[in-house]
Amino acid sequence: MDKYYKIILILLISVAFPRCSEDLVIYRTDDAAVTPDEVVNDLNEPIVIRYNHIVLIKEERLLIKFKNVTEGRCPIGVHCFWEGQAIGDFLLIKPNVGRGIASPIIRPGMRPDSDYQDFADDALGYRLFLLELNPYPHIDKPTNPKDYIAKLRVEKLPEY
Repeated sequence: MDKYYKIILILLISVAFPRCSEDLVIYRTDDAAVTPDEVVNDLNEPIVIRYNHIVLIKEERLLIKFKNVTEGRCPIGVHCFWEGQAIGDFLLIKPNVGRGIASPIIRPGMRPDSDYQDFADDALGYRLFLLELNPYPHIDKPTNPKDYIAKLRVEKLPEY
């Protein structure tokens, strides 16, 4: 009897508070359910994503996960022959389509409003531009990967 009361209570709560369930976005991929950490509405919005977090671009039903930072920029406090570059690895997941990795590049001195096609990378019919990657490395303070925050611009490729 106690079991039936619990079921009725759960049903009443779900009917009384239908709006709550709309805020929790869960997408089913081929092998898992994914709940994004952030949601943006469309490709016109800049995407700010923390390391190991997932952003959903709602209009495109596209999930982007910040996976890794490869290659190092010349840290502050060091004299380098070349200023270096950083490459961010981003996993793109589009339910019922597939997965892909895009690895856009950022170099010191690149302006966020510029159109550096050579430094962008494509996956699943989208082009990713890495506009910012913070924090900038410093010789006296190693960067913990969980501190990375990237700013991306995403474009849909015309042939898709």
